[in-house]
Amino acid sequence: MESSQKPDYAERIHLVRIRMAEKNLSGLIVRGTDRYLNEYVPENESTRAWLSGFTGSAGELFITWDKAFLFVDGRYYLQADQQADPKIFEAVRVPLGTSLDKSLIQKISDLWIGRSKDRNDLFPKSGARIGFEPDRFSIEAFNRLKEGTEKLNVEWVPLLPSIVETVRGPVKEKTGKIWQVSLSLTGLTVDQKLGHLRDIMKSHGIHLWIVQTLDEIAYLTNLRGNEIAYQTTFKSLLIVTPDQCYVALPKPERSDLWIGRSKDRTGQIVEKELTFIEMDQWEKLVAKMPKTAAAGYDPSTTTESIRLTLISHGLNPVLLSSPIAKMKAVKTPEELAHMMKAFERADQVVHRAKQWLCRKVAAGEKITEGQFAERVAKLFKQSGAIALSFHIISAAGKNGAVIHYSTPDPDRIILNGELMLLDTGAYYEGGYATDLTRTFLAGGSKTKGTDEQRKFFTLVLKGAVAGMEASFPKGTSGAVIDTLVRAPIWKAGYNYNHGTGHGVGINVHESPPRLSPFGSDVLDKGHVFSIEPGLYLPEFGGVRIENLCTVIDHPKYPGWLMVVPLTFSPLDDRLIDPALLTAGEKKWLKWYKNQFKITHAAPPCYEA
Repeated sequence: MESSQKPDYAERIHLVRIRMAEKNLSGLIVRGTDRYLNEYVPENESTRAWLSGFTGSAGELFITWDKAFLFVDGRYYLQADQQADPKIFEAVRVPLGTSLDKSLIQKISDLWIGRSKDRNDLFPKSGARIGFEPDRFSIEAFNRLKEGTEKLNVEWVPLLPSIVETVRGPVKEKTGKIWQVSLSLTGLTVDQKLGHLRDIMKSHGIHLWIVQTLDEIAYLTNLRGNEIAYQTTFKSLLIVTPDQCYVALPKPERSDLWIGRSKDRTGQIVEKELTFIEMDQWEKLVAKMPKTAAAGYDPSTTTESIRLTLISHGLNPVLLSSPIAKMKAVKTPEELAHMMKAFERADQVVHRAKQWLCRKVAAGEKITEGQFAERVAKLFKQSGAIALSFHIISAAGKNGAVIHYSTPDPDRIILNGELMLLDTGAYYEGGYATDLTRTFLAGGSKTKGTDEQRKFFTLVLKGAVAGMEASFPKGTSGAVIDTLVRAPIWKAGYNYNHGTGHGVGINVHESPPRLSPFGSDVLDKGHVFSIEPGLYLPEFGGVRIENLCTVIDHPKYPGWLMVVPLTFSPLDDRLIDPALLTAGEKKWLKWYKNQFKITHAAPPCYEA
């Protein structure tokens, strides 16, 4: 049983190094994801969090005999400094546009170049043996590692189970309910979706398709679950053949939670196209396939351990970018209508949460970041939300500079007149995520923003408006919209160290599309994505404005598309400096402000 005292991470690293010595390893990679390649991994299941204390959704560890490196991107620079003991872990700040894998390769190369005769070096004379977790590496990511280090005499050693899991001991993984969402929300049946996938399989000569990405499985099966925090997916593996669709599930703790051939875990009828098997049966299923059968998978979303299993049974791999990802990115009219209703409810939650906090602060009450986050969660629950879609970011003052400030301080009192950054979202009955960020002044209507607060807020607002009113020819990539959004901020000499936007669907972060300097995905009608520019200054704090949007045909220009916003929770007028806005921006903001009044005319049915 874990002690209530702060974990001894130095001791944990020591124990891991003992196991490394037993396996004659000179290095070990510990990933932040899990065997389902999830973004949000429960802390008790995360090997990286257990070993380092760092809880961000992205970050990798590299352990050698005498060093421990934590690789993080721009969202987590400050969080890594706060959570990972610098006496134990050296934080490697990965710049925007560089993958964590690429930075890891560079670090391994640097260690190789700087090696000496010391036996504790990463590269002894016999060459380096680096352990990795094949069930936590996508095939594509692992291939990048191999290719990037092929001249360095590295032997890559797969570890199942991982060394960290062995040292830590077993953890109890949660299982839960799975249910079917109605055709009125999805717009397409399982049979229709499978039919499209099988047409693609046939055209490529594929006999079975492996799906490991959980939101793709949820989409294809029209099923949702409640067993994974901040998701409505469920732990599973999907195998599609020309005449069957097998859903492999971990055996639940209770037999009454097992999803049967005809009914799901809530007793509802499940579409007959699905056949459910226990997780440990999927390999036996594959073993029965003809040895020359072609097994298709997406190397970017399928783990190296799956590939090794398929190869061991003699199947012929066919690498193909996931057709399911592209299918689910384009929302049906039914999906879009349901998502818009969910966004309306989330708009109201955020608006009322802001009103509540400002009223309390103006009255002199002491409200902390933690209490505000609890209030937001309560309002979501009262609005009918079934779960949150990510950790609530409730950041006051300078804490707003921590881009993913996911641990609201229960003792940090929110002061009158300081900036408050709220980034939050939830799931409603259809299992589609909402995501919204508002930065506002804590305090009543008489509270005025400083010149600095108004300047930074308005600069970010100008970027957001540029994205939300963008028009562009068909075939335009997310990188172009990213540039349009950054342009007003760049002009003032500032930038932000994260992408401008991400797709939103069954997961709060889905791809495609991706809006970033390196977003090659083409924006298309029906895509739903965020536009969320920001500014983050450690001595000032942070400003971020996030709205969800979609793309429609341009009403005037054939062959052109335009962005339209789908979220309308009010902006804080006290932070807008009209002198920094153009006439066009002012006109657009007037229209935007009126949308909340129109769309949200009916009073909410829950407490303010």
